[in-house]
Amino acid sequence: MRAHRTPPTRLLLAAIVTLAAVAAACTGAPPSTPVPSTPPASVTPVPGDIETVPQGILDAVLADAATRTGSAVDDIVVLTAKAVTWPDGALGCPQPGFMYTQALEPGYQVVLDATGTRLDYRTGSAGMPILCENPPASG
Repeated sequence: MRAHRTPPTRLLLAAIVTLAAVAAACTGAPPSTPVPSTPPASVTPVPGDIETVPQGILDAVLADAATRTGSAVDDIVVLTAKAVTWPDGALGCPQPGFMYTQALEPGYQVVLDATGTRLDYRTGSAGMPILCENPPASG
């Protein structure tokens, strides 16, 4: 019986796919030792797209805010909703011990008032809103 041998190109392709998967899994994951983070640069509005946030993002943000605060969605006030270009993958809200992509990141910022509680949501190009619990004063 003849042993089956994997062609070198398949091995190379498997190695590339594995490395890509590992790199993707590491994006945004906390490193084994904390990496100091620099303060975020100012948020840059996207010309011609101010105040335009996709309805799906607004719906997700409002639903999360209602769940977090116990408010009815109808009682939540949108204070600002705008397209922005974030200075990096931290979306202007870096968390200690995390590493972020160091490239401009298009996204949105939605700031709400849920019965007296101010909530600052941000998205990047993936469109998944995150709550920035400690927004910097300039963000």
